[in-house]
Amino acid sequence: MSMAMKTLLASSWLAAFALLLAASPGPVTASEEPDEVPTADPRGNYEQTIKYLQRARAMQPTVVSPEMHVFKIDEDVWMHRSYISLGDQRLHANGLFFVGQDGITIIDAPWTPIASYDLLDWLEANFDVPVRRLVITHAHEDRLGGIDPFVERNTPVYGTADTADTARQRGWYAPNYTFDIDLPLPVGDRAIELLHPGPGHTEDNIVVWVPHAKVLFGGCMVKSRYAGSLGFTGDANEPAWPTSLRRMMSRYPDAKLVIPGHGLPGDQELVEHTLDLLED
Repeated sequence: MSMAMKTLLASSWLAAFALLLAASPGPVTASEEPDEVPTADPRGNYEQTIKYLQRARAMQPTVVSPEMHVFKIDEDVWMHRSYISLGDQRLHANGLFFVGQDGITIIDAPWTPIASYDLLDWLEANFDVPVRRLVITHAHEDRLGGIDPFVERNTPVYGTADTADTARQRGWYAPNYTFDIDLPLPVGDRAIELLHPGPGHTEDNIVVWVPHAKVLFGGCMVKSRYAGSLGFTGDANEPAWPTSLRRMMSRYPDAKLVIPGHGLPGDQELVEHTLDLLED
């Protein structure tokens, strides 16, 4: 590639990123990883970078509050993103919700109770169906920190038995509907699937598959494209993590959109990038 072409692509890349940041309330970094976009693609794939950022730019948020944004992914699939400020850092965490004919299923509580109240109030104002259940993908604060408003409303909470045990040990409300490996959840006339593919970011981490939209919520098992490290690994099982990721993708090879626990969604390249980080 010529230097002139690289310069043109870099300029387009920066313009796309500037538009993406304009939709954000301020500097955003992920809870367990710095998700800042570098001034040059370290993987050397400029065309893929442009494509990736164009997709990200198309995901314009609905600003529910300073602590809560929602992004429409599909007709009935949304990503929620909660924010928290720690010192001079503004951090975020991704979750998901699926609107069915008979109710709403939320994947992961927002990071704080305030963000959860904001999300629940917005859902009540914008949909004619109630919140039926909350699913917790693993026992960390960015998944459980905002669980109290759901408990107050007697919302059924789903998770693995390991997640429930860890949550109780750490003083959080625990899921009261538990499973071990996988669990299909009917939502109206459709269904989503919960899967524990094996240890990785934590021993208990699960992923969520939305088959009709081909959306895979990888949660914190999957790192964003520009993550430069695995982030917090205090509860990780790094030797088992690659096998678990490959098991996940062999189960869901048709995934078109992969959503990480922090950072921008992408495609299956996010899984490959996570595997690369595990090999470093």
